[in-house]
Order: sequence, then structure tokens, then C-alpha cells
Amino acid sequence: MKKFIALLLSIISALFVLTSCSPTLLILDGKYYQRDKGIGSNYINETCVYDVSVAYQTPYQTTDYTNLNQTAKFVIDEGTLTTNLTNFDSDAQVKYGTTGYVYTSTLVVKGKYVINGVEQKIENEVTSKTYFKDFIYNFEPCYSEKQVKNSTLLNINNEYKVAYYEYGYTVNYGDKASTEITVTNDEFNHLTGLQGTFDFANYNEGAYVDNEILLFVPRTFNLSNDYSQSFKTVDVLSRKLQSMKYSTVLSNETVLIKNVNLANYTYVDKNPTLNYSGTKNVSAVLLNVKINDLFSGSAIEAYYATEQDMRHLLVEYYTKLNLNLGYLKYTLKHVTYID
Repeated sequence: MKKFIALLLSIISALFVLTSCSPTLLILDGKYYQRDKGIGSNYINETCVYDVSVAYQTPYQTTDYTNLNQTAKFVIDEGTLTTNLTNFDSDAQVKYGTTGYVYTSTLVVKGKYVINGVEQKIENEVTSKTYFKDFIYNFEPCYSEKQVKNSTLLNINNEYKVAYYEYGYTVNYGDKASTEITVTNDEFNHLTGLQGTFDFANYNEGAYVDNEILLFVPRTFNLSNDYSQSFKTVDVLSRKLQSMKYSTVLSNETVLIKNVNLANYTYVDKNPTLNYSGTKNVSAVLLNVKINDLFSGSAIEAYYATEQDMRHLLVEYYTKLNLNLGYLKYTLKHVTYID
């Protein structure tokens, strides 16, 4: 069960990551929060759009996967991830008793698996919405929901199979983290036993972060120096409180910096009115989200802009595909601020 769960998530749900470290206090540096327009502002509405493609190497993990699997490959014809960050509305403020933020994401991947020269077309879509409290409450999560329509490639008895899954879940945070999963398509019966409700007790003993904002939270960290911290997350599908770790990567005793080339990049700030369109080279810090899982043991490799005027945006990141098919590469292409 655990193996198949890891495999089916490998295409589109790479934020369920594991490590063996114990949780410590979550340390938010506040550089982004302290900006005039940032997490601490009275109003924020930020939309980021990423191109999604297949890569066979990453800037840090240089193993070339193009020749490791001769009989199967994954091809993306169209891939887009769109995220939006905005404030609680008045109803959410009353419900959760404070100000906070809503983070939504929509991932659409259209493409195909090519197995021994035969194409099998796929169309994946994943949407999520997460409510979490303000910076001063350490981004404490309130509620999260996710809908997944996914396909992944399995190797069953030395034969490749494309598996299709469709499911959704909710997490209500309070004294307990109460989860509910609904499975609507599960042809290999990998998820059927998870359908229903499950409660996580003591989830909030120590630092914790909701899965859906794992790559957002580091924008508040000071990544200019050697940095590492651990915490917990509610992993709905494994029904475990998983331990996780963020860490920068050092090169010659300094943090590893990469120049990320954003081709066809556009930037719009509607207050004041600022527009940019063209190629942009961004200095970015590499942050690894460590994975210590038997079936998916590769870190998420994430690059955050060092320039404060880019609000420490996540500009590029990589997640490893199963069966040595390469990596999914997410590259920022469009940003809109309305604040």
C-alpha cells in the first residue's frame, strides 16, 4: 500500500515528503512579512503561474535519466501550475477568530506515456485550497481541501501499466486534525481502504505546516546563511504525522546560489502600476525539502529569489518522477500582484 501511494503521488502531489528528523520550533525570519507589501500587509492578492515540463537532470542532481529507461518515457504537451494567495474574507475571519490567508493552486498536466513506442494519453488535474492564520501565528493551518485526478506509471510483474486515480480529501484543524477521503476512481484498489474519516491526535505538539503550503512558507525564511529546520505535517494518504526538513545546500561553505533564467517572464503590479515582459535572470538560493522514504527517496529541489523586490518568490523547483523517468520542472513565467 505504501509503495503504491508513493508512486501515484509522484506525478502531481510531490509535497508529501518525509525525513527522520524530530520537529523543532518553526522559525520564521520575517523578511517578506516586514515588507510594505507582503505577508504582513492589510491586503494581498498574488498570482503566480509556472510552466511544467520534464527534465532529465537538475542543476544540483546531475544524473542523466534519458538513458536509464529505454522502454518508457513521460511527455508533457501542456503543463501549468497556478497559485494564488489572498486574505481571509470576513466570514473566514469570524470562523477562525483572526486574520489569515487563503492559498489555492491548480495544476493541469496534459501529455502521454510512451511505452515501447506506444502512446497512452493522459490528462491530470489537481486543485487545492488551504486556509491558514497570519504570520504571528506561525501560519497555523485551519482547513485544507484537495481534489486529485491523476495518472502514474507502474511496473507490475515487469509490465508497465498506466494507473488512473481520482479522489479528494479535506482536513479540518482544531483540537484534532480530522481528515475525510472520498475515492471515485481507483482501478488497482490502492486507495479504497483509505476511504472515510481519520483523526490525527496531538498533531500540533511541535512545529507543523500544512502540506499544501510547504513550498510557500520558506519565502519568510532567511536563506542567506546556512539554514535548516524540521517540523511535522499531516500526511492524509499514509495516515501518519510525517517529519520533514528544510535545508539550504552549501558550496565552499556558503549557500548555493543559482542564476535562474526566466524566459518569456511577465510581471504586473497593479498598485502602483508596474509592468515587465521579457527575459529575466534571477539570483536564487537552493533549498532542499528532504525525503527519507523507501520508495521516493529524492529531495524536492527548490530555488527562491534572493532579491527582496521579488518577494522571495519560488522561481523554479524540481520533483523526481518514479521509475527513473526524470523530473518535473516548474519554472515561474508570470506574476500578478493586486495590493
